[in-house]
Amino acid sequence: MKHQDYITNEAFEKNELLALIALARALKCCIVQGLYPSLLAHKTLGILTHDAAAHTLAVLTCAMEQLGGRAMVLQPPATEDAEMLGHTLTHSVDLLAVRAEAHADIATLARFADIPVLNARSDYSHPIAELGDAITMLEHLPDGKQLEECKIVFVGGATPICASAMMMTTKLGAHFVHLASEGQILSEQLLNMGRMNAKASGGCLTLTESEEDALTNADFLYLGCGTDESRESGMSIAAPSYCPTPERLQELAPNAQILHHHPAQYRRSERDLPHFLVAAQSENRLAAARALLVFLLRHRLPSDWASECARASLLYALGRLE
Repeated sequence: MKHQDYITNEAFEKNELLALIALARALKCCIVQGLYPSLLAHKTLGILTHDAAAHTLAVLTCAMEQLGGRAMVLQPPATEDAEMLGHTLTHSVDLLAVRAEAHADIATLARFADIPVLNARSDYSHPIAELGDAITMLEHLPDGKQLEECKIVFVGGATPICASAMMMTTKLGAHFVHLASEGQILSEQLLNMGRMNAKASGGCLTLTESEEDALTNADFLYLGCGTDESRESGMSIAAPSYCPTPERLQELAPNAQILHHHPAQYRRSERDLPHFLVAAQSENRLAAARALLVFLLRHRLPSDWASECARASLLYALGRLE
């Protein structure tokens, strides 16, 4: 792969995304077995953030430490521009994870930094979430179905999670449905990219205001609607609080597996829904973070990485990144 950064998945091909997913699952298998390959030994991740996003910080810090590296949280100076900041941090850490409200700020920083940059969430997309949720869906496929045969429904307005889920699932060839009222759907620019993805992968993108049309025969369903995040960079404002009732879900989508917009913020009533995958989502966002960090530092792995990977059965998964 030619990519240095992961700001969005727009430049990634389907096979490249599947290679990242395979690496994430291989690393996860190692961790489950008590094997912690030191692929990021002596490497430092700088986490640049304007807010105290506890879940994101925990995921990135844990991912680095599990693979032998370390993470440090950096507060960006209010007066330092992106070019100066990029040049400065290049000599301080090995890679950057940046969480910012303005997506353009992350893209600008990546342009000037000579080290890899990971988008840890912006007002445009959430790469860790999109990759983690793809892993969750692949691990919980309906019997006899491939992801390309699945219907994935997002209930609610145009948040970064919605945009990321749409971009990832259409890249992978699935049928993505956005259930939202007029004025709450994704921007035309994003929809056009989703349609192009679907055309290339054999997937499908549908917009609807009909609960019945959206939920009928859904395989995966994003709930947790009603977040009040406003979006720039092509994002709309999130829809008013709304979730289908358990009775409606049982009627229209009795076998749908439930994902959450924000796994760390689910409601008690949502927790009791059948097929609720929030625990798997949280686990797989950590798996996604591990894979993305290794991917971004794949050309700077320790000299004994081959023996480490052989011991942990990772050679094939890492080989797919080349």
